[in-house]
Amino acid sequence: MGAAVNEPADARPAAETPETPQTPGTSEAAELATELAAELAAARERIAHLEIALQTNRRIAMAIGILMARRGLTEDAAFGELRAASQRRAMKVRELAGYVVEAGDLSESQEEEATG
Repeated sequence: MGAAVNEPADARPAAETPETPQTPGTSEAAELATELAAELAAARERIAHLEIALQTNRRIAMAIGILMARRGLTEDAAFGELRAASQRRAMKVRELAGYVVEAGDLSESQEEEATG
């Protein structure tokens, strides 16, 4: 019996060897956390894009309203003018809408200033 007490630790059966405790599901939890972090980052990016789109939409809508009021146009006709002017200037509708909102109208002289 005395010999069993003096055995080195590595001679013990595997069941008695101390191991680092593994919590069941640790790797699954880490994988889930990584997936959730990626989804959160994607959601934040989407929110940023949507906020820009909303601001752009508001500015374009204001420009359309200004053109409707100043020129007596329908909504479709006002947007058509805004779009045609943006094509003539080779600039985005949202950028041109900003000029219309600031200036209060869309004139050829303003078109030349914006491009020039």
